[in-house]
Amino acid sequence: MTKLVLLRLDGDLASGVQVGLEVGEDGKQPELESSGRLPPQPRLLEYFTYWRHCYRQLPMPTRLRPKQVSYRDSVWSCIQACQTAADYLQRAMSNWLAAREFRSIKEDLLCELKRNDIVRVLIHTRDPLLAQLPWHLWDFFERYPNTELALSSPAAQRTRPVLAALPSGRVRILAILGNSAGINVATDRALLEQLPQAAVRFLVEPSRQDICDRLFEQTWDILFFAGHSESMEGSAAGDRGRIFINQTDSLAIADLRASLDKAVQRGLKLAILNSCNGLGLAQDLRPLHIPQLIVMREPVPDRVAQEFLKYFLSAFSRGTSLYLSVREARQRLAELERDFPCASWLPVMFQNRAEMPPSWAGLLGGGGMAGPASPKQSLPDQADSTLLAETPRLHGQHEGRYREQDREQEGQWRELLSPLLKPERRSPSSVAPPETHFLPLADVFSHPRQSSPEETLWDASIPGSTPGNSEWRTLSSTHLDALPPSTTVMQNLSHAAQPTWRPEEVLPIGDGLGVGPVSDQGIVKEAIYPGYIGWVMHEGTRWKACLDLPWRQLYLPVDTPVRVLGRLDGTNILVVQPIRGAA
Repeated sequence: MTKLVLLRLDGDLASGVQVGLEVGEDGKQPELESSGRLPPQPRLLEYFTYWRHCYRQLPMPTRLRPKQVSYRDSVWSCIQACQTAADYLQRAMSNWLAAREFRSIKEDLLCELKRNDIVRVLIHTRDPLLAQLPWHLWDFFERYPNTELALSSPAAQRTRPVLAALPSGRVRILAILGNSAGINVATDRALLEQLPQAAVRFLVEPSRQDICDRLFEQTWDILFFAGHSESMEGSAAGDRGRIFINQTDSLAIADLRASLDKAVQRGLKLAILNSCNGLGLAQDLRPLHIPQLIVMREPVPDRVAQEFLKYFLSAFSRGTSLYLSVREARQRLAELERDFPCASWLPVMFQNRAEMPPSWAGLLGGGGMAGPASPKQSLPDQADSTLLAETPRLHGQHEGRYREQDREQEGQWRELLSPLLKPERRSPSSVAPPETHFLPLADVFSHPRQSSPEETLWDASIPGSTPGNSEWRTLSSTHLDALPPSTTVMQNLSHAAQPTWRPEEVLPIGDGLGVGPVSDQGIVKEAIYPGYIGWVMHEGTRWKACLDLPWRQLYLPVDTPVRVLGRLDGTNILVVQPIRGAA
């Protein structure tokens, strides 16, 4: 029996979130409805933003610049920073979901669900920031091993196919292999060609007209895209995301709206966008009511994209449900996280809640998986019968997946990192404070790979919008406070101690500094280096101080204004953060 859990989230992190819960058998009326609340937690967004900033700073072997810090230190410290930020985000998320106000929701789930139930969890919210949180980190998904989640918009509509073709006994797949400069989409193609009982039509670096014609004129069960893509925050609806279909052209979802709408009417059930930064594309696709959609939330390494597709298709085509196929692929990606931190965080599924998820047997038209598999059928266009040769990247202007290194480069890469990348994951307390390893501000704001200033599309009036990280060539939504200053050499820090703490251990200012109202403003009197303790003047008293976790990689010089957040429990150390614009 499959159960459906629906969580309606109404609110935001600043004011708190009202939670509505529905639990019942999949496809039937809910058997239980209840409500709860998640308390305000604005710092959770800061932890998420800091994690994303660290993730987007991850270097690739062929893109590091020797003039920065040493190759080994840069790679290792970036991986450490990302893993540490992920640990802090997971801990902060767990603390938030363990709130007393949310306890009634968890108790209802425990009463209604059995440990071995197959459970689909739908989370829908109108707040885009809530939708971006890594909900798979909730310990609920560890307790119930046959559970996977999808995001859903509050508005849902079931589209009844009126132009669908008769069952063909094969799963009909339209595979668009777009701009492949610097990446290897041949692996994606090979995986699709190996599918049993599948008829795959490949469009290799097609024109817009080619794509529109295929979507309009034929019936497809699955739409697949591999190549470069990007999402731009703050853009108008329909233009948040773009896919690069060939060496010169890119398309927004609005450019394909009529064709995609026709494809849904003909029975399109699933779209897989195996490319970078798919959340903007998913937002633009929601009004089309595609039943299911799978995207990658952040820039995705080429190896990770290929492994996800392999694991997902293997599970789905042998009869595993769509949700559990995604879960299995996500769990398998965790095996790569020694080399690719947070790889299992990347896949995100979107569900039109008015639709039921398809099965492989259902896509076959009732033929199921029984009996011998029919020979696979591939229907490439005559002009596209072979993949184009890999060409040099054009100006670096497209959002990219990691380039799969050839065997020789991969061997050199692993040999270099072998003494550093340990099998076990290091805890935050064991991470030595790295030297400043982020790109200087001059490189963040201007990079030779950006062909024009307009490509960053940065608008200071949009909250959380900042110029993108040039290593990934993607728009980042880190706070201005989180951007590091120019590299500064640390000197004579043997007396300093590295602070490690949990977010809940920071006492309020009143509890930490005395009774009654006090100012939350302070001035740095001895520089605070990344991961170290400095001194701050607050209310006429000189205090030891350390930076709050989301800003621990910053350097704050003398006379920098700071905001005092509180005092570490059991110590006389203040926790501070830079005041916006002062760092």
